[in-house]
Amino acid sequence: MKVIVYGTLKKGGKLSSYLDDSEFIIDTVVTGFKMYDSKSGFPFAVKTDEDDDWIWGEKYDVHSGTLRTLDIVESVQSGLFKRIDLREMKQKLKEPIYIYVSTLSKMSSFGLVPEEIEGGMWKV
Repeated sequence: MKVIVYGTLKKGGKLSSYLDDSEFIIDTVVTGFKMYDSKSGFPFAVKTDEDDDWIWGEKYDVHSGTLRTLDIVESVQSGLFKRIDLREMKQKLKEPIYIYVSTLSKMSSFGLVPEEIEGGMWKV
């Protein structure tokens, strides 16, 4: 399974050890998203569907167990993040590629006051 990470899970990030058993594939740009700084030590991506919005990330090949662990790390159960399959947006993709996203309203409901990251790249 493929997953794109763009924040604390990237190489050198404070949570990168969760991907130690995964294969790094390539640095990548993903269109249709904006990135925000949560102001709490992590970024998040928001789906926009606009091709001129993009974020920078790293693509990994992960095992299903790692993907389940990432769901826990990304607080999917609490609703902070949602794991989506990029095929929902980009029908040309032949295999699932997952990315974790949130919304501005969801982050606000957790008491966070995010700020857009110009250029869509989180600096580790």
